[in-house]
Amino acid sequence: MPTPLRIPASQFKARCLQLMKDVQQTGQDIVITNHDRPIAQLSPVREAAAQGHFGAMRGMIRVTGDLDTPVLDPNSEARWLAAWDAKLTRGK
Repeated sequence: MPTPLRIPASQFKARCLQLMKDVQQTGQDIVITNHDRPIAQLSPVREAAAQGHFGAMRGMIRVTGDLDTPVLDPNSEARWLAAWDAKLTRGK
């Protein structure tokens, strides 16, 4: 990936629309600086981001193990609620 073009904020403000067109056409990022310190980056929209969220993580997650078996036993919620009720009644 090429090194991003660095321009001062004052130049970016003066040439903003043209710079946006350049980024769209060339795909090169632009880093906007203030006193030589980076403060923002202008990047082209990547095709994957434009397609939406459904399926965006495809191939990035691997499921291992059994997803159907409950992690907790069936009575754990009842025990938690009983402990919570006991804690609430002690505080009164």
